[in-house]
Amino acid sequence: MPATNPPIPLSQPDITRTEIDAVTDVLHTSTLTNGSKLDHFEGVCARLAADRRSAAHLREIEDVLVAARDPALSDEAWLDLDVRFHRAVATSAENRVLMVPLSALHAIVQPRLNEAIRPLIVRDDIDAEHGAIFGAIRERDGAAATASVERHIDTLEALYRRVGVL
Repeated sequence: MPATNPPIPLSQPDITRTEIDAVTDVLHTSTLTNGSKLDHFEGVCARLAADRRSAAHLREIEDVLVAARDPALSDEAWLDLDVRFHRAVATSAENRVLMVPLSALHAIVQPRLNEAIRPLIVRDDIDAEHGAIFGAIRERDGAAATASVERHIDTLEALYRRVGVL
C-alpha cells in the first residue's frame, strides 16, 4: 500500500467585506480603467502589499524599477516595465480575489491606455511615482502606499483627459 502524505493545510485568504465589495463594484461599473473605483481597487492592493509583501516581492518590484530607469530603453520596453510594475504590486498583495480583475486590467487595458498617452508621458515622473509606491510598500506603510497610488492615478487620469480617453 503506497504511503499517503497528510494534506497540506492552506490558509484562508484574508478577505473582508471591503475587498469583496470593491471587486464587485468595479466589475459592475463601466469605468474599470479609471475613476474612484480604480483608485480604491489599486489602493487596496497597495495597502495589502505593504502588509503582506515578501522579500521576493520587493526584489521583483525593485528589479522593474531599476530596469525602468535605463534612459536607453525604448518606449515600448519602458511601457512593458510599467505593466510589470503594476502587476508585481498587485501580486505582492497576496490576494487572489483582487488579482483576477487586476490581471485582466494589466494585461489588456493598461497597455492600450499607455499607448494612447505615450507622447505625453514623462518617464522620470512616472518612475518617481512608482518609486514612492514601492518605498511605502517596502516600509510596510499601507496608508502611504494607498496615497501614492492615488497620486499616480491622478497623474494618469490627467493624461487620459488630455488625449480624450476620459
